[in-house]
Amino acid sequence: MPVDNSLPVNFTEEERQQLHNALDQFKSLLDPKLISLQTKERRAALKPRKNCESMIARCAKLARERNLTLEGHDLDWIRSGLYLRQQLPNLKLELDALSKQISDTITAVNSELWSSFLAYYGVLTSIAQHDASLKTELKPIAEFMSLTRKGNKDDDDDDGAGDE
Repeated sequence: MPVDNSLPVNFTEEERQQLHNALDQFKSLLDPKLISLQTKERRAALKPRKNCESMIARCAKLARERNLTLEGHDLDWIRSGLYLRQQLPNLKLELDALSKQISDTITAVNSELWSSFLAYYGVLTSIAQHDASLKTELKPIAEFMSLTRKGNKDDDDDDGAGDE
């Protein structure tokens, strides 16, 4: 990945606030309409067959024509459920794409940040060979850099959740 320190990731305070407000509004719109399942519930959930929408609609139409009602199975909800079945995957695809872009940006930022750090650290280390004061100031960084990666729990694992 080329390093050019030109990633457009600097947000103004106003943009940060706008993003947080937009996310809060988005969550407040969705939260009442979404549920969270426990792993056990997710495993136990019935999985409809692919392309079942037209059969579900047909079955509901036939039941409505015959004035059937079943406790716990509202025919009006079926219409809403079919709509959700069609719309939520589209929303998920859009959110997944946005999440991937955010992850890719985090990866690029981390890469460019680390590259810049290594470049400056290398130059400063060279200068420190002739500057005792700088060598002393670089000591915490040198100790950090001497740690082996194997088993170092503090290494970023590329999820953007590095040290702050």
